[in-house]
Amino acid sequence: MSKFKGSAVKKAKNVTRLSEGIVTFEDTYHKQRRLNFIGHGDNSTQNTRMFFNDHQAIDASSLHTLAVNNGYSMDDYSSLRTIMCFSGNGNANSFAAHLSAEAGRPVKSYIGTVTAVDPDKILPPLKNGQTSKYDTIFSIDKNRGLSKYLPSFLNTEYNPVTY
Repeated sequence: MSKFKGSAVKKAKNVTRLSEGIVTFEDTYHKQRRLNFIGHGDNSTQNTRMFFNDHQAIDASSLHTLAVNNGYSMDDYSSLRTIMCFSGNGNANSFAAHLSAEAGRPVKSYIGTVTAVDPDKILPPLKNGQTSKYDTIFSIDKNRGLSKYLPSFLNTEYNPVTY
């Protein structure tokens, strides 16, 4: 764990690029397999969406369909996580709550902004649909450790919720 940033570093396996804007990977959470989706959240409309590419955002149902079409079975995972800003905003109407309903699995998400290391950025570039043959690392800034004493404008939010 990084003492300054307060972020746990975890192993990320089977890193796959689903689209220009969406990457998945597997990790272990409470000793069980979890599927993670990383992307940028678009909170400019009433419903948060995940950027599919530079110009198009998709809803939770479309993300679920994209994952299934790329060979993912939600039955293979005990839970999911969306690592994107605003995915937990809106309670029962949040992106994460809708994804949980679609996938039939609990979804950990974040209210507000989230800062993370994107595993796709530290691997050789992947094409859409391609899975890396290498494992890598991943971390989320949890705003713990010494970083909690920084001025607020230097801190990021860490407000996880599960639906």
